[in-house]
Amino acid sequence: MREFFFVLAIIFGIEGSWTEIDGGTKYGITATTLSRANRLQIVQTLDISSLTKRDATIIYHRMFWIPSGAYKFPYPLNLVIFDGAVHLGPSRAKSILRAAVRDSSSLQVRDIARRYVYERYRRLTTLKNYSKNRNGWRRRLQIIYNYVNDTKPRKFRF
Repeated sequence: MREFFFVLAIIFGIEGSWTEIDGGTKYGITATTLSRANRLQIVQTLDISSLTKRDATIIYHRMFWIPSGAYKFPYPLNLVIFDGAVHLGPSRAKSILRAAVRDSSSLQVRDIARRYVYERYRRLTTLKNYSKNRNGWRRRLQIIYNYVNDTKPRKFRF
C-alpha cells in the first residue's frame, strides 16, 4: 500500500483540487467517474463538489490502481501505468504497457517506463481531440517523465 500512496501523492499533485471541466472535476475525479463509482457502490458521495480526498483515494485505488495492474510493478513503472490508467482508462494503460515491453527483455525498469511515456504520447497524438488538449497532455507527460528519470526537470522530446 505504501507504493500506492507514494504514487497517488504524485497524481494528486498533477490533478489539483477543483476544476469546472467535464461537469466538474475534483482531485482528478470527474463527475462521470464519481457517478460510476457510486453505481458500483465504491463510494456513497453523489455530488462531485462534496467529494473528499478520502473518497477520491478509494476511487483511484479500486477503479484505476488495481484494474490497471500497476500494483504488480516497481516504481517508476507503476507510476506511468497508474497515470496512464487515470488519464486513458485501465485497459488502454495495459495496452500501452504491452507495447512498451515488446522486445525489452534486457531493459531496466526505468527504460521500460520511459518507453511507456513515449508510447503513450504517440497514442495521444492519434486522438481526434489531441490538438485541443496537446499542451495540457504534454505538460502532464513532462511531469511524469521527470519523475521517471528522478532528476531535475528535463525536456521531454515530443
